[in-house]
Amino acid sequence: MVSVDNLFKSFGKKEVLKGINLVFEENKVYGLFGKNGAGKTTLLKIILRLLFPTKGSVSVFGKNPRNGGLKEVGYLPENLAGYFELSAYDNIDIIARMQGIELRREEIFEILEAVNLKEVASKKVKDFSLGMKRRLQLAFAICIGDKKLLILDEPTNGLDIEGVFWLKERIKEMKGQKDKTIIISTHAFEELESIIDEFIIIHKGEIKVKSNISDLEVRNKKFVKIKKEDAEKFVRLANLLKLNYTGLSDVEFIVEENEEINFLEQIIKNDIELQKFETYRQTIKSVFEVMTKE
Repeated sequence: MVSVDNLFKSFGKKEVLKGINLVFEENKVYGLFGKNGAGKTTLLKIILRLLFPTKGSVSVFGKNPRNGGLKEVGYLPENLAGYFELSAYDNIDIIARMQGIELRREEIFEILEAVNLKEVASKKVKDFSLGMKRRLQLAFAICIGDKKLLILDEPTNGLDIEGVFWLKERIKEMKGQKDKTIIISTHAFEELESIIDEFIIIHKGEIKVKSNISDLEVRNKKFVKIKKEDAEKFVRLANLLKLNYTGLSDVEFIVEENEEINFLEQIIKNDIELQKFETYRQTIKSVFEVMTKE
């Protein structure tokens, strides 16, 4: 669906993207996670031909975006957009016509009803709340036409609980449809983790992780918290036992256990005082915190 090959992007002397290689497949929902300034929005804008790369290439549906390939793409920008002096009804009508789609009156009302805006169809968008404006934008991206590729940049920004629920249910519906690919750039780890098939972590312009959500199910790891004065002793023990571990802080560790070693027993034998020793349950957020730690 989308292929990104050795992509670099610089603004002046600042290199924002550094050799990005990604493939987005059909019938999947991707979560793109990164801190502010990591390069998420720049990457999406290059895919959409809103920016041009310094080096490298992008193809959408097998075509260079410069040569078409974007007619079947729905895009939700991070910042609010629309014709704020016009009504919600007129906004839907205009956005559809810009895409060469002629909507009947009842179809426009169906779209507005889908995002819970039918009752304010004639109201000017400038008088909408932030959440209402965001739902109207989601209608632009998701509800107008049959888009094969959806790119949603921070879609939950400004949405209330009802709006987030609607978005998740809508995406679940689309996941069951053929030839759909959805890319979501977001900070909403907990809100959207349940609907994502693969997640990508980008940090300082580089891809740190691209993984299936199912890969988070790791049962042989432990979260260990110890007293600060035992930290050096703990690290020496883990190294002696040749265990793989990741330090979350000076006193917090994720340790991959070895079936042949009773790690808890070894900790106690070496007089290391435990504050926590429990099964480590990975989430996208926990992976993100490790991979983007400065």
